[in-house]
Amino acid sequence: MTLAELREQLGLDCTIQAIFYVLDDMGLTYKKRRCEPVSRTVQI
Repeated sequence: MTLAELREQLGLDCTIQAIFYVLDDMGLTYKKRRCEPVSRTVQI
């Protein structure tokens, strides 16, 4: 869902940039991530 779609669905009356800042402050990102732990390789 884009920020514009989020704004429309929630009926918000603010800028897209304001939504971005709030989500960023909450620690939410726009990058797709898997719900799996990050694999770590052993460094030799």
